[in-house]
Formats: sequence, structure tokens, C-alpha cells
Amino acid sequence: MASLASLSAPYQSGSNWFSVNKDGISFPPARSGKGTKGPRSLMATCIRLLADNVDAAPTTSIRCLPSKVKWALWRELHPRSMPLHTWQRLVPILLEDAHSTASGLEGTDQGVTVHMAVYRYCQEIFNPPCPLAIYTTPLQRLGDCLVRLCIDNVDRYQTHELIPLAHIPRLAVLELVEHDEDSRVISDRLVRGWWEAGKKQPAFPSLRVLQIASDNTCALSADALHSILKFPALEILDAFFNKKRRRDAKDIASSYGWKVTKPNTLGTLFVAYAEPYLDGQVTVAMTDFWRLREAFGDDTHRVRLVVDPGTEKQPPEGVEQADSSDPSSDLDNGWRALLRGAHPWVTTNVAAEDLAGKCPQSMTEDQAFWLLGLLAQKEQEAASRTRAQVEGITLPREPFVSLKLRDPWQPGSMEIGRWLHERLIFSRRRACPAPPKKGPDREPQRSRTPRRDDRKAAEGKPRKRQKTAADLLSSLEIPSGTSE
Repeated sequence: MASLASLSAPYQSGSNWFSVNKDGISFPPARSGKGTKGPRSLMATCIRLLADNVDAAPTTSIRCLPSKVKWALWRELHPRSMPLHTWQRLVPILLEDAHSTASGLEGTDQGVTVHMAVYRYCQEIFNPPCPLAIYTTPLQRLGDCLVRLCIDNVDRYQTHELIPLAHIPRLAVLELVEHDEDSRVISDRLVRGWWEAGKKQPAFPSLRVLQIASDNTCALSADALHSILKFPALEILDAFFNKKRRRDAKDIASSYGWKVTKPNTLGTLFVAYAEPYLDGQVTVAMTDFWRLREAFGDDTHRVRLVVDPGTEKQPPEGVEQADSSDPSSDLDNGWRALLRGAHPWVTTNVAAEDLAGKCPQSMTEDQAFWLLGLLAQKEQEAASRTRAQVEGITLPREPFVSLKLRDPWQPGSMEIGRWLHERLIFSRRRACPAPPKKGPDREPQRSRTPRRDDRKAAEGKPRKRQKTAADLLSSLEIPSGTSE
């Protein structure tokens, strides 16, 4: 008889990874220590049966269930480590119900809380044996969520496999890490393929953060940088450039209204990206924000739904009131206090030597999640008035899905010192004018202002009378003494 491990192994990273979890064949323990024997209520039996066959149940039928039954179904499925397919079916229904309940409690002391597991789903696959399309196709079908995709083993794929990444509509964070210097997967050919794919439909419509880490520092040229900076929603670009191409990269970024900074060796990538994004409007505290990491990792951490947190006059307890003259007007009180180090969750007495060298090559799931929450602060309008907060810190407006593909760590990976010195972070300048247009539109138009000035200077003088047709005929006089 085959062991449970051998039965579950093919489903961990195979072609149906999104519908069958590696722990899918295990069942949750009984609520009591006596097992499942004995009488059970009809409601508990129906919920258990629905949980066992949830993939066969229509979404419309689940949506019509009472709110109490929906959350009971979630509590039954969550201990089973539900796969992505089940999670993305249940979460929109649950959040819709929770937001509706929170809106009905506006103006009262009561509130609605949900678990952190409802707002994020993370999966990491080691040694993926299938083609890349097997893992990216389910991500293309995701709606009403933000997707983070980290390919830490990009060397094993071909360029044509990476081009369809531009058509993942909800892809918000993309990380490509190339360890083999001779692979040449990350190149101008890849960026050109993305740009050509964007002619049929917009390329990377939701991409906020793009990180390209490669041992080959000559992977991207000036032409590739021109194309990347045109992605509509991009806010942060983290890429490698050698010393020869660094000056050209800065000039190109400046022409598009972007600025270039080098990563800070202190803190995490969340700090390294938050500083250039805020463009000096807020001084970011040098800390590792470990309380944010703990809250993200706790499935049962309480997330509070509030109505219009941006208009709250009183900040959460322990958070300083925001100054009305603060230039960072798009940040709410919780985020402003957190970044400045005034939030109760921030430890400000962290020594610099404890933070040195902590900036990793790629972001962790929690850093990407909270960074998207920070970037979402500038979105003033949304379909729902309710916001999700943890200790006054606003979460991303949409649920978060993270998928990481990677191989076991190899000794030949890029060195940290070289990785920090040859790396540049591109970010948009705040309130920067649009770059000048190129082509025929740049030709200056003749101005009529000097003519008006001349007339004003000649005011009071008689204007010169213009000749008419009668004047021209009168000038053609026939001399006397001539005959016809």
C-alpha cells in the first residue's frame, strides 16, 4: 500500500497545483478530543458534506447561503489548507458579506472583524517540474485581487515562456531572479516581447513593482529601459546596471519624470522601496517592522473593517494626530505614524548593526503585501466605502495572492556585496511634469503676441491705409494726348 506521502507528492507542484493542495488528503481534527463518533447536528453534517464537495457546488449556490453558514464553511475548510481554486471562490463571497455588514453598522460602536487568512494566500513551489504556463494560467483567471509572482529560478525557462506574463491582468508585483550568468533569459528580447504583446492588449495593466535581479548586469539596454518605464501603473523598478550603463539609465529616467536611487543597506526591501516612493515627503524609520511580519503570518489575526478610515478625525489609540500642513496628504494617520516610527508597533531603538545586511535579494510575501497597502493610499476613490485595517494601518484594497517558484539555494548565487553596488531603484517623481513630446508636435508654433505688443506700442499713431481694388484701378491712368 502506498504511503500518504507518495500519494500527495505529485500534487504539490504538478499540473493541478491550484486545485489540489499538498495537504488536501488530510482532514482537520475533531473539535473535541473524543473524535467524530456520536450524534452530530444536521447543520454540522451538511457543512462537512459541502466542504468535502465544495468544488462541485456552484458559486451562485454558495452566495445564496446565510452569512452564518458561509463563515462556518470557511472554518471547516481553512484547517485543510485549502487550494487556491477554493480560496479564490470563497473569499469574494465572504468579503462582500463582511463589507455589507460593516456598512450597515456605520455610526455605531459595533464593528466587523475577519481573519488575516481571508486577505492573503501564499504558496511556494520547490523544483517546479511543469512548464511555466501551468503555474501562470490560473493567475490569469484571478479577479478582484492583487497577484505577486516571484520566479527565483528563471534560468530554467525560455524567453517565450515569460512573454505571456504581460497578460496577467491583476499582476501587481513581479520578481525575476536569474542566477546563471550564461542563461541570457532576461534580456532586451524579453522586454521587446512584452512591448509587442502590449499592442494587442495593454501589457502589465496593474503592475506596480518590477524587480529584475541578474548576474548579467548588461542584460538590459537603454531601449529596454525606455519600454519598461512606459508601463502605465508601474511605481517601482529595481534592476541591475553596470557602471558603464548607469549614467545612461539615470538620464533616461529623468526624461520620463523618474528618479534613480541606490538601495539602503539598512532595513528591509519594504524600507528600500518606501523611501524613494515617498520622495522625501515622509522620513521612513530605519527598522525591520517585525510586527507587520507577525500580523501577516498569523492566519487568525483580526482585521477590522471600518467605514471611510481616511476621514476619521481621531487616529487610533497611541497614534499621533496628522498635521494638516503635511505634504503627504494621501497617507492616513496609521500609515503616516508607522513610517515615521510613531506607531506603537514600531521599535525605534534598533541598532544600525542589527539592520545592516538584512536587505535581501527579493521581497518576502509580507513585504510585498504591506508595500501594496502603502501604494494603494493614493487611490482616493473605490467602489466600497469600507476599508480593512490592522491597528489603524490600512491593508491593500483587494485580497493578495503570492506564488513563488524556486529551486533549492545554490552556492553559485549572486554575491550580496556586488548585488547591492550594481543595483538601482527607479521611482516616479511626485508631482513631476510630463516629459516633452517627440516628433512633429514639438515644432514651435508662431506666436502672435509680438504683433499685439507692436500695436500697443504704436497706439495713438494713424494706421496705414490698406489699398483697395478702386485704388489699384485709379492708379492705372491713361496719359493725355493718346488715342485709342
